[in-house]
This record gives sequence, C-alpha cells and structure tokens, in this order.
Amino acid sequence: MKLKGFWILWFSFLAPQLWAGGMVLIDPAKTPNLPPKYQGVKPFYIDQFEVTLGEQVSFKKKQIYKRVDEFQAKEAPDPAKPANLAPWYEAAHFCEVLGKRLPTALEWELAAGVHRKYPWGDEPPNAKRGNFCDKSCKSPWNLWREQDGFERSSPVGRFVEGATPEGVFDLAGNLWEWTSTIAETGETLIFRGKDQTALENSQDLVIKGGSYGSRIEQLENQAFARSPANYKASYLGWRCVKDTL
Repeated sequence: MKLKGFWILWFSFLAPQLWAGGMVLIDPAKTPNLPPKYQGVKPFYIDQFEVTLGEQVSFKKKQIYKRVDEFQAKEAPDPAKPANLAPWYEAAHFCEVLGKRLPTALEWELAAGVHRKYPWGDEPPNAKRGNFCDKSCKSPWNLWREQDGFERSSPVGRFVEGATPEGVFDLAGNLWEWTSTIAETGETLIFRGKDQTALENSQDLVIKGGSYGSRIEQLENQAFARSPANYKASYLGWRCVKDTL
C-alpha cells in the first residue's frame, strides 16, 4: 500500500511536468469489436493533457487576440490550470500553429474508450478520479459525500486514477472540451482562419467530457453537449490531436 501511495504521489505532482506536451497514439484498429461508426477513423495522436492557461497566454502574446493583461486579470493565476474563455476558432488556431487540430467527437470517444463507461473504466466517479460537481459545487446534483479539493478548475493531470489505461488525463470533468464535429450534421468543421464564415462561427459544435460543475451522467464517454462556435466560457477548454502521417 505504501508503494502504491508513492506512485500516486509521483504521478500527481511530477508526471504532468515530465510529460508536458506529450501525446498518446490511438489506433482504432487495435480496439476489439470496434462499433461500425468508428471503423473509418484513422490512427491519430492526442494530447495527454488539456491545453493549459500558461500555454494559452503564451499563444495570445504571439497572436492577434485581445490583450494578455486583460485576459490574465479575468483568469486564475495558476498556469497549470486548463485554458478557457476561448471560442472554437481560437482553440482551432492554437492547435493549427502547433501542426495539430481539434479532435472530432469520434476521435475523442476513441481516446476515452468506446467499451468503457468512463475514461478509467466502468467504476463510478469519485473524488480521486476527476474534478466534477462535488461537495463544494453549488448545484442540486452535487455529490455531497465527495470532495476533490477544487471548487472550480484544477491543474491538468492531477487525477491520476481518472486517466485512461493509455495515459490520457482529464477526459472526464475539469473542463468541457471543444471538438470539430458539427452537432446537427456530424460533419467536421475545418479551421480556415480569416476565411471562416459567420454561419460557421455561430453553428453548434459537439463538446465532450463534462466539467467541474457537471452531473455524473455528463462524464460518461458517450455523453455530449453542444456549444455555438463563437461562444466562450470558463468551463470550456480543449486539447489537440495530430494525424500519424
């Protein structure tokens, strides 16, 4: 038990720093009994962690978004917390600059696990597996017996027991995550920068994973919500994927 506690401590505080910027390979062909809707998805890499506030601020300094000092004034000072308050096109631009892109909803689900109820498995959520609506949450659906230590967002990679077996963190809770899937049609919205149309910027996209204020059922791998592409919120962040070729 002491050895297990040591490794949990190591992963909780050192792994996010050692693995920053790391990606995990997801190959759908290696998933047994793959449901038909996923069979056309090609292998891809996905970020182990949500994009952080520190990465977001650095990006804003180099790009044409609103002044960084105004942005920082509205955000928690911890650069290890997940990036937020970014509309879809800003998140997509961030990924593009790194040679990546936002995941589709199907890719996100493959990373979370199509045969698992939650990213870690089928066991119910608890305070060691993720940051969701616990005792400190001011909603009627809170789990009043659980206390994850954070009233709102938490530093990325903190909940080791909630990681997928492949090593992807925070896919359930902390912040909802943007995808590139259009909610109405299931088609993929492609980032085109200044050529993005007003219609594209206002249509609803699928968001996945739930947040620090979510109900338990919103943390399930197959659950989703929708958000207009031009919307930004403190509970909505993102991570990137990269094609293998």
